[in-house]
Amino acid sequence: MRVGGALYFLHGDHLGSATLTTDGGGNWVGEARYTPYGEMRRDYPRGVIPTDRLYTGQRQETFGLYDYRARYYHPALGRFISADPLVPEPGNPQALNRYAYVTNNPLRYTDPTGHCIPGWNCPGDVRPPRGVRFTGHWVTPDKEAALDAVWTVAEAMTRVWRRELIRQNRELVKTGDLEHVVPLPSASELFAQVFGRVDFHRVSARCETGCWAETWVPRITIYANAPEGGYTFQNAAHELGHFFAQRAGRQPYHDLNAAQIGYTRPDGEIIPVAGGGWGAGYVRTSKGYAGPFPGWQQSTVRTANEDFADMFLGWAYNHFADDPAGAARYQWMAVNMPRWIALAVAGGP
Repeated sequence: MRVGGALYFLHGDHLGSATLTTDGGGNWVGEARYTPYGEMRRDYPRGVIPTDRLYTGQRQETFGLYDYRARYYHPALGRFISADPLVPEPGNPQALNRYAYVTNNPLRYTDPTGHCIPGWNCPGDVRPPRGVRFTGHWVTPDKEAALDAVWTVAEAMTRVWRRELIRQNRELVKTGDLEHVVPLPSASELFAQVFGRVDFHRVSARCETGCWAETWVPRITIYANAPEGGYTFQNAAHELGHFFAQRAGRQPYHDLNAAQIGYTRPDGEIIPVAGGGWGAGYVRTSKGYAGPFPGWQQSTVRTANEDFADMFLGWAYNHFADDPAGAARYQWMAVNMPRWIALAVAGGP
């Protein structure tokens, strides 16, 4: 789009929300991030987002509501401000609330008309990224939990990788090497590049060690230990962390085994948080995590592999403890993610 003679390119996420602006040379101009129900996240937008079509591509009015054609939507409430003018699908209990937005599943669905029913008549229904399959017996809540993790991971990686590609492309443009400028991928495209094929496979057998799932590329096996209807996005994201590490040649595990993640107290004392570089075997603590096992920690095993998968979960959802230990964990992940993504895209070291 052109604004005042300046050419801008708008880049969207899997829901069609405007998330990134670049100029004609591929340089970063602006960025926006949203909560699941469409509020702008703290400290965003940054730079220039030259459009009022923001969350899911709908127009935001000056008074803060989004115009979804049939109705106005309030992102802070996560609800429409008027009832659905059409009778909802009577067989779906989530549809009985006629003010609800996309049956309370905003990471998977959109509502471009203001009165569609997700999975039935919504042209904006979001599908899994290319290569993601569900085999075995899956109930809808469990599949939606896994898809929540898939798309959250895809969006988190896309934000990182786009910034890296913009930096690389800027250098190529400076030298006139336009032939090697790389287009910015969508979240679905990047997920496919990083993960390849992902099979979420539900089995009736139980895990002998009590685990909910195990991952060996290209399959994530979900055991009967995970209750039907009670599978969580945290476990799916944790297993995607293992999948990602394997796709990157297990380099994230090796790096964590050599790392010293910690922080310094005001009195100068260094507090170990995680890592195998402290000289006394692998150090795993609960410091820095947003909650105990089995929520934001999906394992208590004291290995770099399991600690990394839990840190991957916290990084993808940007949800660590709000303290120095949480900041140390997040910073270590943020610094290393571009290199690991490059390894996974390239097929390993």
